[in-house]
Amino acid sequence: MIDGEKLTRWYDFQAPFYSWWRDRPDSAILDHLHQALEAEPSSLRLLDAGCGSGWCALGLAGRRPDRAVVGIDASGGMLDVAGARAKRQGLEHVQLRHGDVHRVEDPDDCYDAITAAGLFANLNETAPALLEFRRLLRPGGRLFVVEFDRRQLTGIRRLVFRCMILGYRVVSTLLPRFRFADQWNIERSTVDLDAFRDTAGQLGWRQQDLTYLESHWILALSPGDR
Repeated sequence: MIDGEKLTRWYDFQAPFYSWWRDRPDSAILDHLHQALEAEPSSLRLLDAGCGSGWCALGLAGRRPDRAVVGIDASGGMLDVAGARAKRQGLEHVQLRHGDVHRVEDPDDCYDAITAAGLFANLNETAPALLEFRRLLRPGGRLFVVEFDRRQLTGIRRLVFRCMILGYRVVSTLLPRFRFADQWNIERSTVDLDAFRDTAGQLGWRQQDLTYLESHWILALSPGDR
């Protein structure tokens, strides 16, 4: 089990340097998401759930200035980094908020699309967030889930993961307030695609597209009938 409060502390701690290894504004993943959104009849209001340091929210906002982007995250440290980056880039149409992806403070059917990049690896359960996203999406909207594909990690990415996990183990041993989970490894810090699709299907989500890019899988879902 993941201790959410300690996980937030961990992200607050690493926020100043998290984007050094994680955030690439020229990523093919962002290009793919942007093109997928452009193909929709309406995709001007976007929620980036678990926005972290702003990689996805800012990347998509920068690719289309009239796209209203809301990013929410539980980590104040990550939001500070994202906010500073948005200011430097002049992205005034991005709204960054502290929030819980299980209880988003927005009305029903208020988003055209939702992105969740690297979110589900940080949750104990998949279903609650998926149910909340169904509530938030307008009819015909899309959810785009982006996660590392543990089966297709390159040697360099595996090395980065191992270094990150080793750093976590050292810090959490010395400072228990950061110990959000025991036996943290690549398997526990990534999401199994088949299990995720099974859960989503049981909740009424329909798969629209599945793409593999840059050692990630990108799953596009529609909420189906409600």
